[in-house]
Amino acid sequence: MIVDQSRATSQSVQRASVVTRRNAALLMAVAPVGAARDIDPAADHERVEQTIRSALPAAQRAGDEVTVGLRIDCLAVHEKTAWMLHSLTA
Repeated sequence: MIVDQSRATSQSVQRASVVTRRNAALLMAVAPVGAARDIDPAADHERVEQTIRSALPAAQRAGDEVTVGLRIDCLAVHEKTAWMLHSLTA
């Protein structure tokens, strides 16, 4: 029983690591390092939201609940941050 739980935990950690690398790649595509652009943190968070939303259906179709959960959690953070930044500048 403990071995099975340990194996399941190990597999979850491995999947999370792969998802983290995928998300990092998505974020780099949204805002390349050294790109010349105006600084607008709220807009940056909104672009990340769009990227996460566009990638979410693929994970849902694949039945990858871990990735769906992580993306939804990330989406919530970026939505909240964008909202807060907009409220500070309004």
